[in-house]
Amino acid sequence: MTFLKNIQFSHLIKIDGHLKEFNFRKSNGSLETIFTVDTIDAKGTRIVFNMHQLSSEWKIVQQELPLWITENEHQFQQSISNELAVQEIYFIKPSVSHDNQFSRLFNLFGLH
Repeated sequence: MTFLKNIQFSHLIKIDGHLKEFNFRKSNGSLETIFTVDTIDAKGTRIVFNMHQLSSEWKIVQQELPLWITENEHQFQQSISNELAVQEIYFIKPSVSHDNQFSRLFNLFGLH
């Protein structure tokens, strides 16, 4: 039996000199590798889009999105990759030593 875990997290990403909050969610109801991402624009309008995993990269699925979102696809890809690495460290392949887990986490973010 395969256990599919919901993954939900928020990241602040700097776009055009301003920090914007992006909420990422992967439902366990789907076997597809899709993250739903939502944020708001400067007017407060909610923008929702999907990112699909193609090979080892995450790509935006929708075409009709503001330019400031499509131009920053690599930042969303990095956020998802970092979060999945953290999930793997703590929930998928936990090691016996907590010190080793913290060391792996700190190395992931360039902290030694």
